[in-house]
Amino acid sequence: MELSHLAPGNRLSTTARRSQFPIGVQVVAEDEEIAWSQITTNYLVRITGRQEIQMTTTNNDKLSNTPPFRGIGDLLNKLQKVKSLSNGEYQACCPAHQDNNPSLNLKQVDDHILVTCQAGCQVEAIMQSLGLRLSDLFIKSETVPKELPPRVVKEYNYTDKNGNLLYQVVRLEPKSFRQRHKDASGAWIWNMEGVSRVLYHLDMIYQEWEQPIYLVEGEKDADNLIEWGIIATTSAGGAGNWKPEYADSLIGKKVVIIPDKDAAGYGYALKAAESLQGKAKLVSVIILPGDKVKDVSDWLEAGGDVELLRNMEQDPKILTSLTNSSFTDNTDKEGVSLTRLTSTDICQQTTRGNIIWKLVDEWLPEHEGEKFDLDTICRQLDISNRDDRHRVVKKLSYEVLHENLEKSDRLYLYINKTFKCIDWVNAPSSPPLNVTFPYGIDDKTHFGFENAVISAGDIIVIAGLSNMGKTTWALNFLWENMDNFSCTLMGNEYTAGKFRRRVARMDWHNPLTSAGNPKFELIERRSDWKSVIRPNNINIIDWINLDDNFYKIGSIIEGIQSKLREGIAVILIQKSENKGLGMGGGFSEHLASLYLTIDFEKLTVRKCKEYVGHNPNLEMHKFHITNGGTKFADIHKVAKCKQCGGSGHYRLGDCDKCSGTGVVENI
Repeated sequence: MELSHLAPGNRLSTTARRSQFPIGVQVVAEDEEIAWSQITTNYLVRITGRQEIQMTTTNNDKLSNTPPFRGIGDLLNKLQKVKSLSNGEYQACCPAHQDNNPSLNLKQVDDHILVTCQAGCQVEAIMQSLGLRLSDLFIKSETVPKELPPRVVKEYNYTDKNGNLLYQVVRLEPKSFRQRHKDASGAWIWNMEGVSRVLYHLDMIYQEWEQPIYLVEGEKDADNLIEWGIIATTSAGGAGNWKPEYADSLIGKKVVIIPDKDAAGYGYALKAAESLQGKAKLVSVIILPGDKVKDVSDWLEAGGDVELLRNMEQDPKILTSLTNSSFTDNTDKEGVSLTRLTSTDICQQTTRGNIIWKLVDEWLPEHEGEKFDLDTICRQLDISNRDDRHRVVKKLSYEVLHENLEKSDRLYLYINKTFKCIDWVNAPSSPPLNVTFPYGIDDKTHFGFENAVISAGDIIVIAGLSNMGKTTWALNFLWENMDNFSCTLMGNEYTAGKFRRRVARMDWHNPLTSAGNPKFELIERRSDWKSVIRPNNINIIDWINLDDNFYKIGSIIEGIQSKLREGIAVILIQKSENKGLGMGGGFSEHLASLYLTIDFEKLTVRKCKEYVGHNPNLEMHKFHITNGGTKFADIHKVAKCKQCGGSGHYRLGDCDKCSGTGVVENI
């Protein structure tokens, strides 16, 4: 950085030496060095490669060489959505403008902090928004820390079986973990003295689950499995911190242990398995495949399918061999991976040829559709010696002979002959469901897709901007069908009083039976919707929130659909402005029979898979919401503006053909 004198007529003292300046800051006035404490006039601060800021300093208000910050970490703590980039740079939301997509870049260079807003905000405006001065970007050299002060980036709550908070495990940046609990006044105490230790997600474990409970190493792994609809737990402190009393919380449960693939992970799993014997209903273990896979999070990130876990369970006796020091590299003396062998293979010492053939049998379906050569399969199976490679060649030749593999030159291709023949001739007739779609209650206007055909097992997706009518559509759909179908409404924002107040305005149908009971089921649900799907009901989910894990929406919808028999599911998701589809993009559309998007008082039929008569796909209708957010009105068809292509912008301003709306009346 450079400070250039703006008043060349002023001569300043040259008695000070350069050592009195902050490192990296040069002050120039008529080619003479000056003392930092003697700056008494106007200067221009130039941040190299960025922008210039005029500032005035006096003896009474001079640039301080002892700013309040010890390093960039203190400044980051004042910002939102901070994330670390490469080369020591950080990114956060700019406080000087409404910033939903972090656009503020920061980097500490020696004794000063460089600040750049990609949206063009002035550095002075940014600092003022934080209640700071420009001089706060300077750090006194002797206070510059070698490491950033730790800050909390993730909190993991440990609760009792009723969901009451007992303590937290927190992840800090730079990466480390600590535990804390609250005292009687609600203040955090950074130790665990006198605190009862429990399993993670204890409140979920104590619910009546028919599915197994997965024990992993680390809260991140447990949360990642839970996001896929699997009940998972762990213990605080990682490997080496399993306590025998934890097993008491898993009495009568089926427990599947997925250890980290290292010596400490196998040891942790073995201790847990031993303490669960005689208490858990059943104990099994899964050794995850993949050379680069260390834990279940790695496996999921590499594309692992949770539906395959049930077929990967093994006898926990395998852990005894894996924890033996001679097998810490997970391979035997002749190069075959032990993590791919069952306990029966190890304990009974099945002939080596049979083991190799079994390994190939397991490997081939995992690589369906991929061409491979001998070197590829041997490398991935950790097979290196000549005799074992010859056994692999014999196995591949056998599969070619039986037409399970195709071979061209030196390349093989696995052929999956497994299929299920569908007897459509003798299948019972499956008529479509006679559902009624929302419409204008008072003016009898319609959205134009009333001819859509909805059948048992179908998925309807409503993707919309926040507070633009998704819930209105869902409640109207419920109101029009609750007399003819069993209905379940799942919400994550409903409270009893708020819901009753809203539906009180929906007086065109009575939501109660003659006995005074509700005609539909209302339940609170925020995750794991698959587990509470009513197979024969109209299931309305308002709404699925995945935050940054939007890419999982496809698997979640697939899980929901797998539970349906005679019923359907109506799923509401968020949508960003100017995006054609909801969160997750094509993943959210893949299984939908009807996919609607709602923008600013505009509904678009993005996908209608089956219909009678005219094709409603890509039709758009404008509408108004009235009666306190409960009724649709003035529904009418519109078309995309051809001049602006639906963007609402043309040349340098709003499109004059559509007045900036992107649509024109469909005349």
